[in-house]
Amino acid sequence: MSEAPVIGVVGTAKNTGKTTTLSYLIQHAERRGLRIGITGIGYDGEELDNITFLPKPRLHIPPDTIVTTSEHCLPISTARYDVLERTGMVTSLGEVLILRITKPGLVVVAGPNRKSTLATVVGKMKNVGVDFLLIDGSLNRLAPMAVAEKIIFTTGAARNIDISVLAEEMKTIERAFSFRAHVRELPAFRSIALLGKKMTLNLGIISLLDGDDASMVLEKLTDKTEYLYIPGLVSASALQSLIQRLPNNRPQLILSDPFTLLLSSEPPVLSSVLDLFDKKQLHLFFASKPELTAITINPFYPRSTGTAFAAAFVDKNEMLSQMHSAIHTPVFNVKEESEMLFSLCSPQ
Repeated sequence: MSEAPVIGVVGTAKNTGKTTTLSYLIQHAERRGLRIGITGIGYDGEELDNITFLPKPRLHIPPDTIVTTSEHCLPISTARYDVLERTGMVTSLGEVLILRITKPGLVVVAGPNRKSTLATVVGKMKNVGVDFLLIDGSLNRLAPMAVAEKIIFTTGAARNIDISVLAEEMKTIERAFSFRAHVRELPAFRSIALLGKKMTLNLGIISLLDGDDASMVLEKLTDKTEYLYIPGLVSASALQSLIQRLPNNRPQLILSDPFTLLLSSEPPVLSSVLDLFDKKQLHLFFASKPELTAITINPFYPRSTGTAFAAAFVDKNEMLSQMHSAIHTPVFNVKEESEMLFSLCSPQ
């Protein structure tokens, strides 16, 4: 199996530059003679935005690239290919196939939409022998992205034309990625567990979604509980209810990954939850944690003209300036950068 880095590119909304970022990475990898692998979560790649009907950039796939897509997407792809494997994984668009591109062209990427099946596909693609593996994802299909080793978020005016709001949102996302991965070997439970030096108690609760769930967990806590492990979904309201009633400094919390936090609520609410961790002096860890590698920005947004949409732009320099002031993660206007973004993602 190859040691290819696995890079997830997550769009925070349509038209925030995800396809442009993916295309940039593909082009730079091809120039360096790297064999590229591309998979995705669900479906993307429409020729026109299906809301605004403005043209969207599409992925042009070079030869010898390894791609996963679903069977029903093949007739609308222009590249030629060999089918390397039928995975047996079925989506609403048919069976997921692993292809090798023999003639360059456009391919609609539509891979598996669950973390376990995405991990399996990534392993199969590595077995084929790729040097650089990309996962196409979005904010509303986030949970499987924990499979990635590095994450790039794309944001822009299409999500919100108020640049200060975008900067605060990315600051919250950066905070969600700031907590460390836990080094302790964790139980293979899919449900919430209490952990101590000589105790492991499976509570049989799959998720923490409301105040009642939080109350049931709190009833089971003892002085011997060092860690509260929540491997499933959580909601911001349930986390708030739990944290507010925990004693200061204990127990420490372990969540599955940063995406669990991002899925718990919208960024402004999540920011309040993270403030509670600081107030209660509680430590948060993740069972696994991709690296937040970079942010790319797109000043474009579709402006309504009343009967249609037209291309419009916010000030790109002001967007870069506010992002740089708000966060420590490297920020790029991907259409104006040449090497640095790729160097952060490329094999060492």
